[in-house]
Amino acid sequence: MLPIAAKPGGPLVAPSAQSFFDGSYPMRNGAYLYLNRVPGHPLSARDKEFVRFVLSREGQQIVAESRIFIPLSAEQVETELRKLE
Repeated sequence: MLPIAAKPGGPLVAPSAQSFFDGSYPMRNGAYLYLNRVPGHPLSARDKEFVRFVLSREGQQIVAESRIFIPLSAEQVETELRKLE
C-alpha cells in the first residue's frame, strides 16, 4: 500500500483504519443509507429501528465482517443517532 496526497505537494497519508475514520485518507468511499419518507414527516418506527440496528454495535460488527466497508467511529454513530430524534 502506498501513501497518497489529496493535492499535489500535499502531505502523504497512508491508508489505515484511523486515516479512514478521520477523513485524512483521500481515496475513501462512504456507504449511504437512503430511506423513502415524505419530506417533513418523521421516519416510521420501523425505519428508525432499522437505522438504530445498523448503527448498533452488532450492526457495525456486521459491516466490519463484510470487509467491504469500515464501520463508523463511536463519534460518527452518535452524530447519526442524534439525527433520529
